[in-house]
Amino acid sequence: MTYYVLSAKQEKNCPLSLAEEKGLYDRFYSEADSTPSVGYFPWYSFDTRDSCKLPKDSVLIVENTFYDFPIRNISSNIYAISESFLSILNDYNLKFEYSPLKVISKNGKKAVNKDYFLIRFPYTNSQEVIDSSKSEVSFDDGLYSIKKIKIHSKINTPLFLIGDVIHEQRTFFASQEFVQNIKKKSLKGINFFIDSEAKWKNPIEFLDFLFDGEGSIDEQVWPL
Repeated sequence: MTYYVLSAKQEKNCPLSLAEEKGLYDRFYSEADSTPSVGYFPWYSFDTRDSCKLPKDSVLIVENTFYDFPIRNISSNIYAISESFLSILNDYNLKFEYSPLKVISKNGKKAVNKDYFLIRFPYTNSQEVIDSSKSEVSFDDGLYSIKKIKIHSKINTPLFLIGDVIHEQRTFFASQEFVQNIKKKSLKGINFFIDSEAKWKNPIEFLDFLFDGEGSIDEQVWPL
């Protein structure tokens, strides 16, 4: 089975990431001026972000007035997803938890024209899916860094997220069928790279990624 790396793509009203937004809160705060400090909410705390319960009422406070993205990372394995992306997930027998999400601009107005959700997607261990004989990865301080990756031919799950990979490279891998379903819905903001052909930035180079031209970004993996 062929697997694809899902990579963020910047388009109109669709940011490359949510890193520069105000952040995820339990309600709307008119005074929010930056992403909450680590530990202020359990979904941002190093000790609890991987396992805390998703808030029943959550608000993503954003900078601008209108957004249209399919899936973007909030923290750890917590993502903001559109109703269209959720509908694809629901077509498969995948385990995940989700709750409604409000996307509000800093001026207090709704910033999307569709429903959004907060989702926690379980991690997969790298040893379960990576074909080490055809991959080039290094291991340091409990995490893998990817130079080249090949997903094992025995894997047949439609979508997974490897947990023991450095944050700068942590993104989703999808089957060809899953990718086709994304394309059928014409979802913007996602690039697709065949696993063994994907170009990865190493951690030292990652900051340079921010200053590369748009063409360079579209040619390399930017985690969702």
